[in-house]
Amino acid sequence: MSSTRSTKNLDAFKRDLLLRRLRKAAASPGATGLPPASGSNPVPLPSSPAALPWSPPDAALLERIASAVPGGAANLQDIYPLTPLQEGLLFHHLLSEQGDAYILPVLLQIEGEALYTAFLNTLRAVLQRHDALRTALYWQDDQPLQIVLRQVKLDVERLALDPQRDPLAQLRTRMATPALHMNLQHAPLLRVQVAQAIPEVRIGTSTPQRPRYYVLLQFHHIVTDHISLDIVLGEAMTLLRDKNAPLPPPLPYRDFVARTLTQERSAAAVQHFRQRLADIDEPTAPFDLLDVHGDGSQISEAHLSVDAYLAERLRRCALQRRLNVASLFHAAMALLLAHTTGRDEVVFGSVLSGRSQEQAAGGPVVGLFINTLPLRLTLRQHSVRQFVQQVQAELIELLHHEQASLALAQQVSGVAAGTPLFTAVLNFRHSSTAQQRSHPGIEVLASQERTNYPFTIAVDDLGEGYTLVSQTDPRVAPGRINAYLHVALQELVRALEITPDKPVLSLSLLPPRERRRLQEFNATSLAVAPDLLIHTLFEAQVARAASRTALVCESNGSGSDPNSDCRLDYGTLNARANRLARHLRSHGVGPDQRVALCLERGPDMVIALLAILKAGGAYVPIDPAYPAARIQQMLEDARPVLLLSQSALTALLDEITNEAPKDATTAVRTLPTCPILLLDQIVPDLETQASDNLIAAETGLTPDNLAYVIYTSGSTGRPKGVMLEHRGVVSFLHSMQRQPGMRETDRILGITTLSFDIAALEIFLPLMCGAQLVLASRNTASDGRLLAAALQEHDITQLQATPATWRMLLASGWRGHPGLKALCGGEALSRELVGQLHGKIDTLWNLYGPTETTIWSTCRAIPLDAPSAETPNTPNTPNTPDAPSVPIGRPIANTRIRILDGHGQLVPLGVAGEIHIGGIGVARGYLDRPELTAERFIADPYTDEHGARLYKTGDLGRWNEHGELEYLGRNDHQVKIRGYRIELGEIEARLHEATPLKDVLVIARPPAATSSASREVQLVAYLVPQDGTPPALDELRQTLKAHLPEYMIPAAWILLDALPLTPNGKIDRRALPAPEQGAWQQSRYQPPEGELETSLARLWQEVLSLPADVRIGRHDNFFDLGGHSLLAVQVNARIRQQLGFDLPLKAHFDHPELADFARQLAGLAPAAALTLPSP
Repeated sequence: MSSTRSTKNLDAFKRDLLLRRLRKAAASPGATGLPPASGSNPVPLPSSPAALPWSPPDAALLERIASAVPGGAANLQDIYPLTPLQEGLLFHHLLSEQGDAYILPVLLQIEGEALYTAFLNTLRAVLQRHDALRTALYWQDDQPLQIVLRQVKLDVERLALDPQRDPLAQLRTRMATPALHMNLQHAPLLRVQVAQAIPEVRIGTSTPQRPRYYVLLQFHHIVTDHISLDIVLGEAMTLLRDKNAPLPPPLPYRDFVARTLTQERSAAAVQHFRQRLADIDEPTAPFDLLDVHGDGSQISEAHLSVDAYLAERLRRCALQRRLNVASLFHAAMALLLAHTTGRDEVVFGSVLSGRSQEQAAGGPVVGLFINTLPLRLTLRQHSVRQFVQQVQAELIELLHHEQASLALAQQVSGVAAGTPLFTAVLNFRHSSTAQQRSHPGIEVLASQERTNYPFTIAVDDLGEGYTLVSQTDPRVAPGRINAYLHVALQELVRALEITPDKPVLSLSLLPPRERRRLQEFNATSLAVAPDLLIHTLFEAQVARAASRTALVCESNGSGSDPNSDCRLDYGTLNARANRLARHLRSHGVGPDQRVALCLERGPDMVIALLAILKAGGAYVPIDPAYPAARIQQMLEDARPVLLLSQSALTALLDEITNEAPKDATTAVRTLPTCPILLLDQIVPDLETQASDNLIAAETGLTPDNLAYVIYTSGSTGRPKGVMLEHRGVVSFLHSMQRQPGMRETDRILGITTLSFDIAALEIFLPLMCGAQLVLASRNTASDGRLLAAALQEHDITQLQATPATWRMLLASGWRGHPGLKALCGGEALSRELVGQLHGKIDTLWNLYGPTETTIWSTCRAIPLDAPSAETPNTPNTPNTPDAPSVPIGRPIANTRIRILDGHGQLVPLGVAGEIHIGGIGVARGYLDRPELTAERFIADPYTDEHGARLYKTGDLGRWNEHGELEYLGRNDHQVKIRGYRIELGEIEARLHEATPLKDVLVIARPPAATSSASREVQLVAYLVPQDGTPPALDELRQTLKAHLPEYMIPAAWILLDALPLTPNGKIDRRALPAPEQGAWQQSRYQPPEGELETSLARLWQEVLSLPADVRIGRHDNFFDLGGHSLLAVQVNARIRQQLGFDLPLKAHFDHPELADFARQLAGLAPAAALTLPSP
């Protein structure tokens, strides 16, 4: 006989011997010195694997278990594995570092010592009846086990309360999760703590009242559930009423375990969940709440009773439509999630009782039976009637698999390993009546349940009414959630009663109070005279102070003498604009007729703008820096009646007209689309024109006429012209005059190209306010050093610029400008930039708005003294509560902001949706693009104002609790990584914070072929260093990891001298090198370094059951390789066995990459112990 075979036979002999000893001890429990198991029904330990679908423990393991329990082998009644849900709860117990979310506290008040003593005795009797209450856990090896003891001792801990403080308040503090701990290796998994209140002496008598006892029971959820608590307390109360009352024999919990382990991965369950979840690749996460690894300590709770009238309607509606009332609550939950996630298909956890067979058997049984399984529901294209029928059908089908493993559902879904399948849970439970759980002199004061999920709603069916219990992450008030669900129930019932064929997604969720609050955010009315025009605002200032300086141009102004006309007062500027306006009138310019202007920056540009408006026309700005082909496109689309230009741009004009060079002195030339007027060649003609103002009667101009047409890029490559009217611009200027504010003593430096609509603020706002416009040259506007010098030279008080321009200014070494008001917009403003501007300027304003709603639509003053305090008090991008952008503020005057979901419904506070902008500033539409106009400009259903419209921005945003908007990026710039939706701009902002960079771009690419596990998409970072020196990649990665979750760390890094640009000045993404073409360093396969990393790689290979040809590299991710929570427990068990110490389970989630995990391990273990044996 071989030695191996001899060893196996010896192990079998030892195991059988120990099993015989255990069975013998079971037959004669008195031999142990312990009292017999009163009322228990011991189940013999199985002699073969047939009784349970698992292999019995070997002899060595049985000996270790027997030596670890009180009373030794004689006190062992049974050993069996954990159910899948129990394993999940064990995982969260091990993961929790502070408190245990799965301890169920119940606080009782008992009057009198006799009753208190009797209650403890009945509780001990109930304890002996049920196996689960005499169970401990053992998990020192790969498979955790349940150890059922014959006898357990129920200890009672006396609590000393502060007599000066409310005893109930002190006890409720002890019920909070951080105060709850339990050793799961010691039975019973029930703690009893008792505090005695000091008896009071009644007035007029010397007899004290009976002593009052507060009893805090703490059950662990791993062996009990809600129904089990009802059974325990119900039996205790029955025995209190009659200690000889016959109780039905309890059923063994092991039968349920055996059935669950047999059914959890059945072919039918696999097929069910695969059919429903295979294409689900991201979690349904209300309010972006994604952390399912919490300990429940920070969870907030709120209760709400469903009003009696609604409760009665719910039951009647369910009866009439042959529905279970639970289906209506599940339908309401789905509606709530749809509105708080923007989805029309949702997945959430439904808590099932798991007791269908036990209820059929008839006997009571205590244990963890409930199971949380995913329920997928589709709301799109369903009527309310169809939807509730779908809910009922799906719940019935789910009940057929009520003991399937959640891990199985996760594995067959499309969600990446390590990513939760859902983060919201609904628990519809039938609660026992107060009479069943009561006894004279005993009162249940409080009880609570906690989970690791950040969004849980429990519905207690009390027979006649319902109570809603919401438990949420503290960033979302649970009272709001109860209100949402209550409204959803009302809407569902009303629709089923009256309009059952109404689309379910048309049902509202918002309570009246929140709807009113959203309306209050838009209380922006500002009275503006109805006949005002842009140029009449300027003319009013001319009348007040004609001699005040209006315009200062840098020395490269246009005209025959580039150094002339560098300073104009209001009167002169107005007179020149009037002369040109009358000349334009002679060329047929009038209301709604478009006049293009292609001019260098200088006085002619400002004069021409005013003249076009005064003549009644609308200006179409064309940047002479644009390529000729783009200018041709714009002119062909705009069809202007005139193009105003200069002799200095003759070469460009020749290129546009595709003709041979012309004589530069010709005043009028002709394009195929319109005549060209050279302003520097018509000076003599202008001198003959009158210089007084044109009046509206002459021009026929009204505030409803066009002021300008601005061209923006189009997704098809064809520029689109946005048509803005005088009325909107006038309202905008009045709003800006108030906030951010401008006075006649201000000097603003105009640096923005006229083809960008924000240039209108730089030109018209100072001319309206009597302030001074300093027009920077093109060179100054594009050079940080020159820009800094101009700020100093002209003593500028206001500067409007994009974040990119502010960064350019800072990079030039600019030391700041005291008293400067900085206006920032056009891109998301990062906290990093706010911090850099601190100490260099006086005030900072964040501005937001698309061209289609007149320049800026929101504004907000940003405090410069404490930029870090800007973190909003609402959920943010997953796992990044300190997202780097700052709020964009509130709507400006006469502007409305609606955040709507994909079905046009207002979203709740804190929920992301598409920003829609309404009000006076909304553009007329797109020039000659009626289909696109109809698509982007829609009716505003949330106002009574006739003809009110909303512009669909395509931007994502949300309202925070302070009534301010947060910008979340473009809805078409989001990508999905490992099931999470992320905004690439956030990663770029963090990279700017982490290292000096001229430019950075992060994109998502299909993964390059690697020899290790690959992701679906790969994040690639393109970096342009400030000084050409590559940053240290390891340091850069670690800095990012301090602020971003692991899935947002780029997988490849590429250094460039500059980002490639298209002729239009946009980034040419097609010209970016692929990682394999120019990767500086990638997260491709890098072999483990050192003995510890090599040993860990081997351990992962074995635990994850990976083929031998899969190489695990130092940057590979445990969850990307197929790991999950229970496998992480196995890794920890191996480490404990082989290294002899415990590593916090949370380390797997905080440091999922091999190299990072090894570093954590190295920091906890002695150097000599850091070699794991080869498997």
